[in-house]
Amino acid sequence: MKLQMTVICLLFSFFCIGQEKERTVQSSIESVTVFVRKAQINRTANVTLNPGNNLIKFEGLAQNLDGSSIQLGGNKEFTIVAVNHSRNYMKNAAVSPRIKSIKDSLNDVGFKLEMRNRFISVYEEEKSLLLSNKSVGGSQSGVDVEDLIEVADLYRSRLKEVEMKIMDITEERNKLKKITERLKRQLNQLNSRANKNTTDIVVRISADVKMNAKLFLSYVVSDAGWTPIYDVRSKGSPNPVNIAYKGNVWQLTGNDWNNVMLTLSTGNPSLNNTAPSVTPWTLRFKSYRTDQRYMSNRSYEIEEAENDAMPMSGFADNDDISARLDVRVSQGTVNTEFKIETPYTIASDGQYNAVEIQTHALPAEYEYYTAPKFEKAAFLLGKVTNWNELNLLSGKANIYYDGTFIGSSNIDADITKDTMELSLGRDPSVAVERKKIKDFCKNSVIGGSKKTTLGLEVTVRNGKSVPISIVVQDQIPISNTKEIEVTTLETSGAKHNTETGLLEWVLELGPGESKSLIFKYQVKYPKSKTISNL
Repeated sequence: MKLQMTVICLLFSFFCIGQEKERTVQSSIESVTVFVRKAQINRTANVTLNPGNNLIKFEGLAQNLDGSSIQLGGNKEFTIVAVNHSRNYMKNAAVSPRIKSIKDSLNDVGFKLEMRNRFISVYEEEKSLLLSNKSVGGSQSGVDVEDLIEVADLYRSRLKEVEMKIMDITEERNKLKKITERLKRQLNQLNSRANKNTTDIVVRISADVKMNAKLFLSYVVSDAGWTPIYDVRSKGSPNPVNIAYKGNVWQLTGNDWNNVMLTLSTGNPSLNNTAPSVTPWTLRFKSYRTDQRYMSNRSYEIEEAENDAMPMSGFADNDDISARLDVRVSQGTVNTEFKIETPYTIASDGQYNAVEIQTHALPAEYEYYTAPKFEKAAFLLGKVTNWNELNLLSGKANIYYDGTFIGSSNIDADITKDTMELSLGRDPSVAVERKKIKDFCKNSVIGGSKKTTLGLEVTVRNGKSVPISIVVQDQIPISNTKEIEVTTLETSGAKHNTETGLLEWVLELGPGESKSLIFKYQVKYPKSKTISNL
């Protein structure tokens, strides 16, 4: 009897465990760490745990959730028995406010369009009524002239009003149709990006006593990231270069990040983090085999792979910052994190959201540069030192000079030089001219050879009220064949690289000062041939 009661109790216990009821908790996103590619979402939820096993369900999470990255913790003592995640195809992701706004606009425009269609129908009916009742007087009696004129005026006036109304409403309707098409295109684009379903996470928690606990859930999603962008501002010498470091944050996780704390990390979890190993590289001769199918002497070459060893995985192009008081910088061994103390809202629409990170005022040396053979303009360069201490990533830079936007450039954070050159655009107050010296340029034939002699003059004028330093570069052609001989005749003291043909001058120009540089050369080659690029 006792044995039977024990078996019944065990069966009842297993039945109760099998029938454990899931409890769905409401969680909210508190903070997000955004990597260059991917992001770590940190959620919190308040829950009451009963003694024994508790099945807690987090639903409506991002579709592209990395299950291996799920972490769960809490502020009380309990045991996490199991964590499972699954795709929920029955529940769609929440509609973003942007999509909802476009749908509301479509409904509003659709209502206005329908009203215009009905107005046109009414006026078309009135027009038909007027045209079908044109007879004046009876068939047996004549028509008084004054009555005819009065009726004609009435028809003309009313028909004119009706036609004008139809034209005005048709124009309004066409405008509304164009607005509808634009809204539909925008909605289709957003819907194509939006996630169509969600992920659920079910956690089994064992508690010894009943307690109110706060759960901390974190996981990594793939549809998010950030790219660096810079605003570079300068007023020229002797002012510093101001670099504003921003992050363009985007996400398409299906959940809006409302008023969350952001941390931007220079890490990239998408890269292979396994260190490569170098294995022996064995060289082999190319071998041949005869195609026996045709019994001919035709041979087919077998090309061996250049390196038989396994590929060196792990080497990849990395898509790969005065600090702000509301940004804390954490420098790790391999990554840098910027914790933004001001909360941000990032909608799940794939749009860029500029997040300010840091601003630096960096001392710089200014120098002008020109290569008038290719561009008769002087470009201002800002040379910044110790830039590699700023934790920069490569990215696009918007250049502002003296308060005016002058264009875009790029910051290359992968260079190994101690000095970074920033192109601050053209300066029209520094004039550059390059022209041939007509009296010196000539062609002559001596025996079987032809000689071409060229002389060029480069003039640089400083139209500014302050002295400037400018680097001028030009070139003398070089030859890679004995048939073409190049002789340098004059360089005006330029630094001449005979291997590349580069000529370089460094000029110091006072306010309003001009300097001219003259260089000459001669090219000798067979008269029976023509040089295409001389």
